[in-house]
Amino acid sequence: MTDLSETRSPQRPNTRAALLDCSAREAVDGQRQLAHGVKQLLAASGHPLTAQLDYADDATFLEPSLFAWFSSAEPRATLDQILVGCLPVAARPASFPAWADDGGVVHLPGLGRLMVADAGGPVEVATSALDDTDANRTIHGTDIEYVSPGDPLFEPVFRDAEIPAPAPATDHRRALAGAFAILADVTPTLHESLLLVTRRIVTFEAAHGDSFTAVSAHGAAFLRPPLNADEVFFIEDLAHQCGHLLFSALSADPTTLVTVDPDMPLSSLAGTTEDPRTLHVALHGVFTECLMTRALHACLAGDIFPEGTRQRHELIGRLSFILKRLQLDLTHIRHDALYTDRGRCYLRSFEQVFDETFALARNDVVACDLTNQPYTFSYECFVELNGREGV
Repeated sequence: MTDLSETRSPQRPNTRAALLDCSAREAVDGQRQLAHGVKQLLAASGHPLTAQLDYADDATFLEPSLFAWFSSAEPRATLDQILVGCLPVAARPASFPAWADDGGVVHLPGLGRLMVADAGGPVEVATSALDDTDANRTIHGTDIEYVSPGDPLFEPVFRDAEIPAPAPATDHRRALAGAFAILADVTPTLHESLLLVTRRIVTFEAAHGDSFTAVSAHGAAFLRPPLNADEVFFIEDLAHQCGHLLFSALSADPTTLVTVDPDMPLSSLAGTTEDPRTLHVALHGVFTECLMTRALHACLAGDIFPEGTRQRHELIGRLSFILKRLQLDLTHIRHDALYTDRGRCYLRSFEQVFDETFALARNDVVACDLTNQPYTFSYECFVELNGREGV
């Protein structure tokens, strides 16, 4: 990557907030478009429960399980179990078909987990049994459900991410709640935007792989935290993964951003022959890098973590790492002819985030040695070359 110490100083006014303000507004319209698409799919399904839904409430149709169900050729769930929690109690059928996981658990969005006698296949659930549902936990201060992997409906989502056998992670709700609270304090617009698009957070452990999101499970963020993850990790990972959900919403129609095929490989552009991504995937990446940059720097500028602490040391390392990646990725997508007026507006905002953040954080980040970093930031590797601070 280019040496950050050689980067120019910004020549623009302080407009880093423009990206957050614009994306917050446009994500609302994008969520509406995505909900409309699901409404059409449900109406076309002819399922009897769909007539009982409140089509004026978009939240019902932004349930991640609905995206997963319609994305799967053979979903291991029924529309009944996905929709029953959306219905008024009086409108619920006496019983409904469902699918139980291998542990005999029926996963019911909005309601929780119900143990049944049979496991690993279709079951009939009496609606009266819903009184015994183990309600899904939420992250304090939010309405976001906090769940472990295990729902059979999402097995294809993990497989597509090349994580075939995810295991439940340690309970990270406290650190997640702390991260959301910090984001609300230092960058409230970003915080509100992430809450807008995030319905569920799944934490998992696996032998390999990283945190991810998927269009086929819009509204859910799948996080793979290290065992000792605290607020610093989650501030970055929430901005990253929930940021992907945000960009999926505001780019629901990617042709409003680009004038070419969004799936055009970057390798077809001069100077990017080593980049395997498509243009749309690269834009996703740069957008989330900007959100991570904004979140991390807001914490640094707000002195959320005191001088000399391990958390501040890690924060600076993560900020330096993501600024370098953002700097490199901007060189790959900086081709004005590829974009519509709206797309060029976003491109300018991306550049502003980098330029202005680097100018403000330069003294903290240029001294960081990142030469031993893997693809995903590792604080253990950072300590090897940059010492250790605090505990």
